[in-house]
This record gives sequence, C-alpha cells and structure tokens, in this order.
Amino acid sequence: MKTLPKLLLIFFIIFLFSIIIGEGYLLFSNKGSCPLNFCYLNSSQSESESELEKIRNIEKQAKKIEEIQITGWIPDWDFQDGFNSLRTQKDTFSSISPFWYDLNEDGSLEPNASTNNEEFIQFVKNNNIELIPTITTFNADTLSSMLNSIEYREKHLNEIIQIVTRNNYDGIDLDYESVYLDDDELFYNFLETLALILHENNKKLVFTAVSKWGEEDILYTTLPQTRKTFDYKRLAKITDELRIMTYDYTNRTSIYYGPVSPIAWVEDVIRYAIYVGVPREKLVIGIPTYAFDFTERPALPKIEYYPVLYMRTGENLKEASAYYYDEIKKVTAAYDFEVEFNDYWGEAIGKYTNDNDENHIVVFQNQESIDLRKKLAADYGIKGVTYWRIGDEVDLRY
Repeated sequence: MKTLPKLLLIFFIIFLFSIIIGEGYLLFSNKGSCPLNFCYLNSSQSESESELEKIRNIEKQAKKIEEIQITGWIPDWDFQDGFNSLRTQKDTFSSISPFWYDLNEDGSLEPNASTNNEEFIQFVKNNNIELIPTITTFNADTLSSMLNSIEYREKHLNEIIQIVTRNNYDGIDLDYESVYLDDDELFYNFLETLALILHENNKKLVFTAVSKWGEEDILYTTLPQTRKTFDYKRLAKITDELRIMTYDYTNRTSIYYGPVSPIAWVEDVIRYAIYVGVPREKLVIGIPTYAFDFTERPALPKIEYYPVLYMRTGENLKEASAYYYDEIKKVTAAYDFEVEFNDYWGEAIGKYTNDNDENHIVVFQNQESIDLRKKLAADYGIKGVTYWRIGDEVDLRY
C-alpha cells in the first residue's frame, strides 16, 4: 500500500513534464523559437505571406499565342482612327468594343456621335468580329444614383436590353470604374438580373474591372471602395468575360519616372484572379498602347506593391504627358531619341532633349513589350488580351 502514493507521485511528475514539453513545442516549433506573444502578434503577417505564396504558386497552363483572343476598345473621341486600325488588322480581332454610351444619373444611356455608325457595324459583321459596345461611368455618385432608385435601375436595365437586342449587338461591356462599398449588394443584384436577361437573349455580358493583386493586408490607396467591392470570383460567375485593366501603375505626377504596366505586376494580377476563382477561359488582361512622357527625374528604384502601391508625388513637378504610339514616331523624327528596353519593366524607355533644352524620358510599349504580354496571357492559358486603345499605333501589330 505504501507504493501507491509513490506511483501516484511518479505519474503526476510524468504528466506535468508532458505538459511542459507540449507547451514548449507550441512555443518553439515551426519557424524557430519565439515568445508566445511575438508569434501571436505576427499571425496576420504569416497569413499574408501564405496568401502571396499561394498566389505565386498558381501554375501556368500554356497554350499557343495564336489561340488567345484579341479585343480592344475604341474611344468615342478618336473613333475614326480606331476604325482605321481595325480595318488594317481585321483578322486579328475576335471582338471590338467602341465607347458608344455613357451612364446618366437617372439610369438612361447617353449616346455619342459615333454610336451605331452604320459603316462600322457592317464592317464588323462582314468580318465575323463580335460587336460588344461599352457603357462607361467613372463617377461613383452617378452609379449610386442609378442603383439606389428602383425607377432608375429599371430604366437602366431596360435601356441596355433594348439597345443590345434592337441593334443586334453580341453583348455589352460595362466599364463602371468607381463604386461605393455601401452599394455592393445593389450592384451585384443589378448585374445578376442583367446577365440573366441577356443570356435569355443569347447575348454576352462583359465587365471591365480595375486591377487587384491580393486581399489580405493589402492597402489600396486608389479606388479602395471600388477594389473592395469588385469581388473577381463573383464578377466572373455572373459575367461571360472579365477584363482587368492592368495598366496605370505609375502616377503621372510621380517623383520618379516608372513603368505603365510592369510585367511582374501584370503576372501577379493574373495569378491572383485565377487564385480567387476566375476561370481562365473568362479572364482577359489589358495592354496599354499609350506612353508617358516625363520631364527629367530619377527612375523608379524598384517595383513595389506589397502591402501597398504607393507612388510619391511631387508638388512642383510637371505632370507627364500621355500620348499614343504615333507621337513616339514624331518625337523620333524630330529629336535624337535614344531607346533602350527595360527587361525588368518589360517596357521601352526613350530619352531626348527638346528645343527648350529640357530633358525628357518617355516610357512606352513597343512591339517587344506587347508580345511579352501576349505570351504571358498564353503561358497562363487565359482567354486573351484587350488593348487600351485601338488607333494611332502606326506599325504595331496586335
């Protein structure tokens, strides 16, 4: 009987020791030793790294470059140049989206001078190019006015269905670039209703979205409510095609000159969209055809967008000029224009001195940069690419 207390004591000591060992394992396992409060405080960081790792582990599913679909936008303010470009490269495009309508606050659609150009409509029909006109709004208040009124929502819905069916469009592209987070459910309810009716009429719904490259612990300093509202997976489930505007990386008033659409960033946007559930066969990325012409300033030291894309702006710096490829040709002809290709950015950089002895740096897309982005789309097996914009590209081949 005397041995029983000793056995109980030994059992208790073993039990206590096992607890200590277990706690020690919890404290010091995984990534080396760390105090418990430190591990806890950094749990969100580990989760963020985990999301990034998962995004960057998305596998490629390569297909031939010839298999990706090509589309693009034609702005209403330069419709004729866009039409001319379409004529010269008609065999390249599977669809085309002219800017033909603007959204009004009451839900009505405002056409412009180029809307339903008869020659254009006949041309795309004769060449088997899908006609998917674009409706634009860049103002969250305008969109909110429509969404928060039953009357205005119904008007907007009915007018879209009428223009698509009456003019026998193949579908419609919504370029709604600013939305309030409070309007998110109204926004998605509207899209779901529109998609249902369009599909009943064998028409397509395309949506154009601002770029996102992650969710956890990323602070978007521009259009934060819009980016929060734009759930890529939900958008892709509703629509037939999701176009992502993978450009405008560098601010025109940045203290640095930088890339318009850095290739590594574009790849992360693609991988993020696939990671959150966008089917590859619905995913289209944007390729810019415009240039930024900066007055002299230092180059952007490195490409950074985790956890925040933040470009320092200079109050006394002249805003960079934006123009299209035909202007590059004019600058080349007028000045000693030195060009090099930046492999890190995947874009061309030209330097010249103007007549006022001002040094300029031009960041632009040449054929090499366009081909790189098409290859990237093909490498990941996504649907294709879309150009902002068609027109004034001179000798560029889409």
